[in-house]
Amino acid sequence: MRTHSLERAFTLLMLFVHGLILLLISGNIWLLSHSVLLVLSVISVLVPIQVLMTFKIQKALLTPYHQLLTALDAIKENDYSVKSISPYSLGISGKAFKEIEDLSQILRKKSLLYKKQNLLSFALIQQLDSPIVILDGDMRIKDGNNALSLWLGKEWSLINLMPASHLQLLKTEQGWKFNATELNNNYSIRSGRYHDELGEHTLLIFTDISKELRRMQKESWQQLVRVLSHEIKNSLTPIQSLAQLLERDSKDENDKEILSIIVDRSKNLNTFVAQYSKIFKPLTINRQQIDLKTFIQTQLSLNEPLSFELNLQVASIVADPVLLEQVFINLIVNAKQASADQCHLTITSYLRANQVVIEFTDNGTGIQNPENLFIPFYTTKPDGQGIGLPLCQNIIEQHGGQLTLTNRVNNQGAIASIRLPATAELNHE
Repeated sequence: MRTHSLERAFTLLMLFVHGLILLLISGNIWLLSHSVLLVLSVISVLVPIQVLMTFKIQKALLTPYHQLLTALDAIKENDYSVKSISPYSLGISGKAFKEIEDLSQILRKKSLLYKKQNLLSFALIQQLDSPIVILDGDMRIKDGNNALSLWLGKEWSLINLMPASHLQLLKTEQGWKFNATELNNNYSIRSGRYHDELGEHTLLIFTDISKELRRMQKESWQQLVRVLSHEIKNSLTPIQSLAQLLERDSKDENDKEILSIIVDRSKNLNTFVAQYSKIFKPLTINRQQIDLKTFIQTQLSLNEPLSFELNLQVASIVADPVLLEQVFINLIVNAKQASADQCHLTITSYLRANQVVIEFTDNGTGIQNPENLFIPFYTTKPDGQGIGLPLCQNIIEQHGGQLTLTNRVNNQGAIASIRLPATAELNHE
């Protein structure tokens, strides 16, 4: 018969041995004395002694196993401080304890090395400029870096253990992506998986591709501008010169009028080409301390009548006042032209993620063509040239910032948002 535990096998063996001993002793006493009382007296004395001996022998044999189990349980919990000391220095028991102790030391060294590598990896992650989020096996937010906090505009720990969907993240067959189209257009997501003592984790890195796309777009437009400027100027200059000569020598008033139109249109076209070539031109930034309230009120006074409201949490910024004036005037004029009735403009400033945000919120008709806003030459105005917003974008970007235009969510109108790097010199209300 096969037993299923060492304890049971030991108990059965001891019962057999002690039973055999009792039987032999009792048999011999009976043969010598033929006294039942004597036989029972010997059995009553021997049985407790045998039980006590069985307990002590069992304890001596099984204690090493219990110690080994304790050591293995500690190793399972990554606790390598538990020392397994065998009651026997030699034999199979001593060898087993030594192997367990050697295994514990090997795993301890590996654990220390792994923790050091994790600390180094975590330190490197914290230094990266790209937002990084770590998800646990249940796809909940488990960890993040400083760049993630800046990207969120708040400490990432505030969303700890929330589902990945809280960041508008979605896992597809092609990989991870954002639910929001705007985020997908501006960021690519790289993902990886790793295991540690807590289980499987997913590492997601958000890479801002908008700057690279913008840089490539700018280079394409710069190349186009150079070609167009060169070809148009080379063609217009002789036409304008010839038209001026013919106009001066012409006696016919009708011809003079036609030639005058050619000269004027040539000048206007040359002016347009010259202005357009400035859109992507590197600018000399003369940074100065600017009092926002005074600066904005000056620009608004040039566009009366205009109803406005100021909510400036950041009172001053550091920027080029001449260049920033062009941006503010352009945005104010656009808001005014987008309003069929009385234009009401709300201008706010606040600090977010180490950036100064200045928002122009109007009550106009909103943006009908958001994808074409910053494309040069594109305009919906009858007398527009499609230069204003691209020029504003170039000015803000060369300040190290960003210009975006979006429609308001719950009301009619649009929001033009300027983001500039915060500096130590700015003041708060």
